[in-house]
Amino acid sequence: MDSISELLKAEIKKPGGAALAEALGLRADDQRNAANSGEERGPDAVRETDLGNAKRLVARHGADLRFCQAWGKWLAWDERRWRVDDTGEVERRAKDTVRSIYLEARNAASKERAAELAEWAVKSESAHRFSAFDIAF
Repeated sequence: MDSISELLKAEIKKPGGAALAEALGLRADDQRNAANSGEERGPDAVRETDLGNAKRLVARHGADLRFCQAWGKWLAWDERRWRVDDTGEVERRAKDTVRSIYLEARNAASKERAAELAEWAVKSESAHRFSAFDIAF
């Protein structure tokens, strides 16, 4: 490991690492970016696929979004109750999630991985990729 930053990223990835990140004052986004910035390609790794983007959406916004299969509608938490999303909140959060892939690229462990992630971020910005968010769940 070349730097304290890399050492901290490695420690945050370990079980119980969230407590370390919290103690260091990292926001939840920073914790996820640190955990996802490595080259880990195991079964739980988030890949450059529509399902991977769905996992990213859940990691970033899953506490505030739900899909009701019976109704065929998205629900969003409004700080008091679950409401049918008729304001485009899910799409806004999906776009935020796609933009976060650029942060993953910036924090990647290698130039090759950064290039892969940046290329996927560009592809993910296309309109048909956003409809895949509905399919991937």
